[in-house]
Amino acid sequence: MAKIRKNIVLAGTTGSIGRQVVVRQTKHGAVLGAHPVTTEHPITNNQRLAREKFRVAVGYAKGAKDRPEYQQPAKSRNLSTFNVAAADFFHPPELVDVDVSEYEGKAGQRIWVRAIDDVLVTDVQIAIADNQNVLIENGRMTRDPIDKTLWVYTATKDANTTQVKIKLEAIDLPKHAARTEVDKVI
Repeated sequence: MAKIRKNIVLAGTTGSIGRQVVVRQTKHGAVLGAHPVTTEHPITNNQRLAREKFRVAVGYAKGAKDRPEYQQPAKSRNLSTFNVAAADFFHPPELVDVDVSEYEGKAGQRIWVRAIDDVLVTDVQIAIADNQNVLIENGRMTRDPIDKTLWVYTATKDANTTQVKIKLEAIDLPKHAARTEVDKVI
């Protein structure tokens, strides 16, 4: 890509030139592009849904761009906090690893989870139920102080059953959730 310094022709110019070229100003200087092509086709339902999701993401980003959680990622990615917040809206958290090997249904035993997000996982909830889906206990997991993607829960009650169902939910800044469920024979 060619770069022109001190361009006296395009300095301060924005908009369309002869419906052939579009000029816009960025922090890096003037950018020239082809004029957008418009079509007369009606939008599909998927396009309508995508536009609606984008509209909601923009609304979220406008309100969330000043949150301190978006400052560092924006700086390290050389983006605005608005762009980081909008991108975060489109990427829900993920539960990538659940370790129940230490848990045998006794109080004091731990369950480990690795939850990731492009910015921050704010909360991970856990519920432990018996094989009849009767709740044994539930609560919030605790984030590891060193590895911010690792969460731990220490059981507070004995399960008194032979099989449990462990339900997990991770929440990110835009309040999107990732859920998973693990069956464990104890």
